[in-house]
Amino acid sequence: MLLIFFAVLDIDSVGTFTMGHEALNYIKKGGLGRSSTSGGLILNISATLHYTASWYQIHVAVFKAAIDVVTRNLALEWGTDYDIRVNTIAQGSIGDTASMHKLGQ
Repeated sequence: MLLIFFAVLDIDSVGTFTMGHEALNYIKKGGLGRSSTSGGLILNISATLHYTASWYQIHVAVFKAAIDVVTRNLALEWGTDYDIRVNTIAQGSIGDTASMHKLGQ
């Protein structure tokens, strides 16, 4: 379980932050390939799993919450400093799927 925890940490949380940082010089106002009048957009993908407790999903819930926190903070900082819009879309669970049956929902 610990290996899964760190794998999801690396993909979800670290990956979201790293990709945003790598894109920063290209999408900020006046950055490479951008006009000096507006910045770009970062759209992160999360889930709604962390809004409530769910059986055996702590590794997913913790890092989806981290994506939301990264998004809110980058939206504040980079929106102000670089005119970049940072948002998250979050899909809820999809009923009647194999994974939802395994979770007993």
